[in-house]
Amino acid sequence: MDHLLSTLLGVLQTFIDPSKRIFGLYLVSAVVMALLSMRLMPRLCQVHFRQVYQGRLFWTDLATDLGLFLLNPVIIALFASYLYFQEDLSLVIIFWIMENISQHGFERLFAGVTPANFYASIFFTLVLFLINDLSKYLVHRLLHENKTLWQFHKLHHSARVITPLTVFRTHPIEALLFILRSGLVQALVIGVSYGFWGNSFTIVSYFGCNIFVLVFNVFGANLRHSHVHLSYGRRLEGIFISPYQHQLHHSIAAADKNCNYGVALALWDRLGGTLIRGRPVAKLYYGLVDEAPRFGDIKAHYGHPIKSFFQKRS
Repeated sequence: MDHLLSTLLGVLQTFIDPSKRIFGLYLVSAVVMALLSMRLMPRLCQVHFRQVYQGRLFWTDLATDLGLFLLNPVIIALFASYLYFQEDLSLVIIFWIMENISQHGFERLFAGVTPANFYASIFFTLVLFLINDLSKYLVHRLLHENKTLWQFHKLHHSARVITPLTVFRTHPIEALLFILRSGLVQALVIGVSYGFWGNSFTIVSYFGCNIFVLVFNVFGANLRHSHVHLSYGRRLEGIFISPYQHQLHHSIAAADKNCNYGVALALWDRLGGTLIRGRPVAKLYYGLVDEAPRFGDIKAHYGHPIKSFFQKRS
């Protein structure tokens, strides 16, 4: 019960927690960035207000996103034993890595080049950000290319009007998968880092948020799920995933299928052959071509992926 209550409190604090994507100041920065981009770079930024405010469709999708935003943490909290298992597994991996590094003397490789605390912390924070971003790309791509996992991930792509809350339009099964991913990545990076350098470093954060994640959140993360089509231009879009590139990922156009799985960096898509740079910005249409009617209400959003999962396996 205490775990459930803390979960509910955490949901309510999302808008005032800098470690969360929809922290209030990140939303404000997204609006400012959109307004400045439309003013200063009209060729790279367009907003289709009529497409956003499509009456009932807008409110229906917004209500769904809000419902999943509120309900998913409660449902996941019921799997508290799974979450504790994930934490225990992370600790086991950390200590196993540290023990093996020490046992085989690998730490001697860096014995004479142990960096100062500040530089070690910067390096550790950057590596954690890079490995975390790579793992998100790999899992996201797997969710699309594996027919079984796609049955759960397609809930996210069922949105026809996308807003910053659409980031929470996920099935609990997918959410649990990403929780496991996060735990494994942190265990790997922390275990290796502590094994080589001990506790001579810490994560560089601001208000509890990885400094590199904070920069990503400030500069347009909440525009990814929006109808603000902001392109960074071809050169920058070979380095960073722009909001428009992620919107192409959500597009129902056949030419945009299976592209731009990355979150912050475009490097992984370039290496994986899945990168599409933003062409001249234009109106896009989102959703599922064949299955949109099957996601009619919250019950269907939870039940249809499970039903499809068993149908695919039978």
